[in-house]
Amino acid sequence: MPGNKRAKRGRKPLDPALPREVIRHELPEGERVCPHDGARLSEIGVEASEQLDIIPQQVRVIRH
Repeated sequence: MPGNKRAKRGRKPLDPALPREVIRHELPEGERVCPHDGARLSEIGVEASEQLDIIPQQVRVIRH
């Protein structure tokens, strides 16, 4: 139907003002060589995903 628009799927991007922690997942040094010719592998791209981590309020007793 003309004029019928579907809503975009997917999540909204996380607030860019939130602090970020970057965690890199890299191959161990011993796995960074080609199994066929032994040539050193190089990074050809990066995939990134973000996950919201909520730390609940902490409750503690301070004894004087």
